[in-house]
Parts: sequence; structure tokens; C-alpha cells
Amino acid sequence: MYGAECLYGSRLVTNQLPRNGRILEVGAGLGMLSAYLRKLGYDITALEPCTGGFDFFGEIRKLVSQEIETDIPVLGIRAEELSPERHGSFQFIFSVNVLEHIPDLAGAMRAMTSVLGERGRMWHTCPNYVVPYEPHFGLPLIPLFPRATQVLMPKKIVGSELWLSLNFITYYRLKRLASVNGLTATFRSGTMAEAFARFDSDPEFAGRQKGIAFTIYRVLKAVGALAAVRTLPPALSTPMMVDLEKPVSP
Repeated sequence: MYGAECLYGSRLVTNQLPRNGRILEVGAGLGMLSAYLRKLGYDITALEPCTGGFDFFGEIRKLVSQEIETDIPVLGIRAEELSPERHGSFQFIFSVNVLEHIPDLAGAMRAMTSVLGERGRMWHTCPNYVVPYEPHFGLPLIPLFPRATQVLMPKKIVGSELWLSLNFITYYRLKRLASVNGLTATFRSGTMAEAFARFDSDPEFAGRQKGIAFTIYRVLKAVGALAAVRTLPPALSTPMMVDLEKPVSP
């Protein structure tokens, strides 16, 4: 699963990375993507606190580094603890399916902005819970009140660290946080159609997402309505992908 997600993440970010300048992967997990990019010559640092149900990442990350034979600078802190005084600045900051797990999202966005260099840029992809669907569990949610869905779910789900880690981030909240931090936000269109396309190209992803999402995909494909999905605005699409840029100082 993590190998497939690493490959997916590399396809999304590799053509965006600056050849000159420091790069930060937020929520690097096992460190597979950071290690791969380090191997390609990028000046990348991995941030991974290994908390909230992901505490096994640290030990496995050591094995990944040994296997790939490269050392990755690792910050074992939360994103909201980033500081320009202690960690310097980065030209590019990115995350893949991480923002939905950050409890203090406002603090994290403020801290990430503080270490973003002049003409720096952030890029993030994560679920958009405006769409009432939870991709980690493959379950529908109560529209507008996703957390309330827990009253209908088994205790093994709502009591899990993964469920408890979710902040149910939305397009509107992310857009608001960008504005508060003086960042220009540009959301990519067509992301839901691209996610549906993964059912045909990524067997591991298809295996994990079988259920309501796969059923909807099959119905849309059968009636020839997939083209309509591509026209959905970013606010009504999941996952969402956003570019956040720091305006140039006058």
C-alpha cells in the first residue's frame, strides 16, 4: 500500500520540485518518497512526528533508508512546531494525504508559512470533506456534519486512532487558512475524475477503495457520465489539490 502511494505521490510532485532550494515533505510517513527524491539529488527534508496511530513509521523508516542506501534529514516534530529560527526556510513544501490528520491545522499552516522562503510555494493534496465520503474507511458521511456519522459506525472504527486523527478538512477551510496567512490559493480542477481513473490504473488503490466509491465509478462509467465529473468545481471535488504561493515582497 505504501509503495503504491509513494509512486502516486512521486508522479504528482516530481515535475514541480525546484532543483535549487530546500524542499520539505510534511508527514513523510515511512520516508519512501523523500528517500527516492533524495536519491534523485533533491535537497529534501522529511517531517514526521510518528504520532496519532502512525508511531510505527520511525522504525520502518530506518529500514527504508538502509534499503535505499541514502540518509534523509528528518524532523521528528509536528508541523505546527516549524520555526524559521530553528529550521531555516524552504522553497517548496508539500504533503500527500496528510493535512486531514493534523489536529491544529491553523497552527500548522501558520508555521509552514513562516518557513516558506521568498518566492516559495506549497502544494498539498488531501480529501475534501465537503464531499460526504471518507476515503480511509471507504464510507459515506452525513453531509455537512461528517463527525456526527460516528453514531452510525461500529465502535472499532470510531474508537480507532485513524478515525480520531481526522479533522475533516474542507475546501472552504483550506481556502480561508490560505487567506489568513497571506497566501494565494489555486485549486486544481478535475481531481475527482483523476481519482476515478486510478481504479483502472492502480490495482492496489482499487482494492482499498472497493465499496461505495467503486460502485459510483462503475455506474458513472456505464452511463457515460464520467466526463461530467471532470467539470465539477474544486469546491465539490475530492481529493483536492492546492498550490499556495507567497506573494513577492515589494
